[in-house]
Amino acid sequence: MADNLSNQAINDLAQQSISKLYGHTLDRFSLLDANGNSRLADIGATVASRAKDFDYKGALSTVRDIGIGLSVLLAAILVVALLKIDRYWNERLAILRKTVTASPEAKKPGEDIFDARWQEVREHIKSTNAAEWRFAVIEADKILDDLLKKAKYPGDTFGERLMLMQPGDLATLDNLWSAHKLRNTIAHNPDYQVSYAEAREAIENYEKAIRELGELG
Repeated sequence: MADNLSNQAINDLAQQSISKLYGHTLDRFSLLDANGNSRLADIGATVASRAKDFDYKGALSTVRDIGIGLSVLLAAILVVALLKIDRYWNERLAILRKTVTASPEAKKPGEDIFDARWQEVREHIKSTNAAEWRFAVIEADKILDDLLKKAKYPGDTFGERLMLMQPGDLATLDNLWSAHKLRNTIAHNPDYQVSYAEAREAIENYEKAIRELGELG
């Protein structure tokens, strides 16, 4: 009898709690059977049975399928984003190429060879060896002559091209004559001892003329 009263008290307490939560009592959640005995064991057995019968494999398969679907969706979004980025940069590069091609200051392939040759002249004039100064002057003279031929200045030799120039053609014309005369002296007189000062001055005059012709970076 005492056990039944105790069970009844527990059941009443449970019903009151459910009533407060849901606003009404739920008979199916009763903890007592018709005879007033506890149903906790039956409820536990029911829960265990349902847990045992639950299709875990099916649930895991569903979760796996959802995961695969999300992965495919994210991969598709990533591919689309990469394609858009690639197209954007290709368009930007195309615009840049057109801008560079249209620029009047853009050099054509191979024109920077004069820069490389002049860099070699600079390296030789930095030397402490007089033989390299001689080479620098002769090479600088040849570079400028090649540029004058490229610019269609008339004459068969460098000297003739200088003679046929008008005073307004090159502001450095007089200085070029001095540099070219030094070149001829060096080329035709192997015993001539060129000083660093005169070799350096000749190189500077050649460089001014080359820059006046729009070459060198």
